[in-house]
Amino acid sequence: GDLWFDTSDGDKAYKCTGHSVAYNSTNFSIPDGYPHAITKAGSSFYVCGQGGDKVYKFNSSYSNTSSWSLGSPDGDTVSSPSGIAYANGYLYLVDSTRKKVYRYTTTGTFKDSFAVHSSVSNPSGICWDSAHFWITDYNNAKVYKHTLGGSYAGAYFSCQTYPTDVTWDGSHFWVIHLNQDKLHEYTRDGTATGVS
Repeated sequence: GDLWFDTSDGDKAYKCTGHSVAYNSTNFSIPDGYPHAITKAGSSFYVCGQGGDKVYKFNSSYSNTSSWSLGSPDGDTVSSPSGIAYANGYLYLVDSTRKKVYRYTTTGTFKDSFAVHSSVSNPSGICWDSAHFWITDYNNAKVYKHTLGGSYAGAYFSCQTYPTDVTWDGSHFWVIHLNQDKLHEYTRDGTATGVS
């Protein structure tokens, strides 16, 4: 399927249908000074932004239909929402400063949270592969496997330096890195395919 990514350079989300991050003609603007991650749930898109510490919802026509502030769940102020994933009917947001993953309904109601594994120095992105979460570590250039409940699942794979996000396309992982206009492909067991 298509891959989507966003960029703070122009505050837009882009559709990518090939391996290199060539800007597809399909894109939409995001009303945040620093959009950081995007996920799709059904026909809707959800973007987390660090400019306003918010989540923005877009419909299938790419219109912004709603947004909400992440607030201070668990007594923490979510100040660095760096990744977002959709799993089992909920949105999961990773905060790189708090080193936590926060679970919300798709309308913005906070449910609970979990701390990422202690080996994760700077959680920067998150995806769901239908069985587990995978969380990128910007500092350590690794992607860590967690259960739905947040426990470390005892596995990780190494990637190129400064990973900012990861996604799962149904058969492979794709990792994007700072200052690289490419997506790098990995198998389910974390083996680099050489495709980028």
